[in-house]
Amino acid sequence: RKTGHEPTLWLDKACIDQTNIDQALTCLPIFLAGCQRLLVVAGPTFCRRLWCLLEIFTFLRMGGSVERIEVLFIADPLKDP
Repeated sequence: RKTGHEPTLWLDKACIDQTNIDQALTCLPIFLAGCQRLLVVAGPTFCRRLWCLLEIFTFLRMGGSVERIEVLFIADPLKDP
């Protein structure tokens, strides 16, 4: 609303070729550097998946800040699924 532009949404699961992750990983810093905010939708396995933590780390290293990260828990991350 503020800019009059449609929001852009990038979903890692949909945008990163899951069959060729090695090649797609080279673009991860570029994708995350272009993000104004990072929304983490965390399920019960979130804390055990290194990939999820790598994305947060990369977002921060590419100029993001903790204040621009929002975590939405859809399940208790400390409970086993």
